[in-house]
Amino acid sequence: MKKRYTNIPTSYFGIAVGMLSFGTMWRHATNELQLPSAFAIVLQGVAIMVWIVMCVISVLRHQERPEILLAEIRSPMGKHLVALFPLSTLLAALTLLPYTNAWGQGFLWVALAIQLVLGVPLYGALWKGGGPRETLNASAYLPSVSLNLVSAMACSAMHLNEFAYAFFGAGIFSWLAIESMVLTRAAEPPGLPEIERPLLGIQMAPPAVAAMSYFTISGERSDVFVYMLWGYGLY
Repeated sequence: MKKRYTNIPTSYFGIAVGMLSFGTMWRHATNELQLPSAFAIVLQGVAIMVWIVMCVISVLRHQERPEILLAEIRSPMGKHLVALFPLSTLLAALTLLPYTNAWGQGFLWVALAIQLVLGVPLYGALWKGGGPRETLNASAYLPSVSLNLVSAMACSAMHLNEFAYAFFGAGIFSWLAIESMVLTRAAEPPGLPEIERPLLGIQMAPPAVAAMSYFTISGERSDVFVYMLWGYGLY
């Protein structure tokens, strides 16, 4: 019984991240493309349930084996994937916000606090020789790039525009700083090991998330910067 939840790592919050993001995109599409709104509501509801289940599993796992979470945070290869928990919490809060403003804002404040407490040390570790070069991969975007860009959207949703621009700047410049290192690691022989290649999916996220973040904080204005980000993401 004690081993029931120990085999489910924190990286499984990526399932909730994908579903919450897809649900949010569908909700926006219902307004722009006149798509059925019922599907968006159901999809977002299922995504919230998946996030809740993952939170419950994480709490139970931490109660049974607290050393597992510490091992994940200290792991040179997988420590950045822990950032999927605050990232999914931010997306869950943004999902709830249109339906229940009080609960949505409450979750947003909690998620922003968690992302700073967790994200800053993880990003700071890169400045202090965070591990061997061969352990650097696209997951390094999660603590400093994805969390900050989504935090910018969260602050914009709460009309905290100055904080939104600050988080957006932190995400953009962190992305530019890390991009060359991650690409160099992938390009140099012998390349990425097979077990790390699925993480290349994260490589496509920063330009798309940055475009959505800028689109949100700029008052949903599509200007040249948005098209530049979309172009890089598509290329």
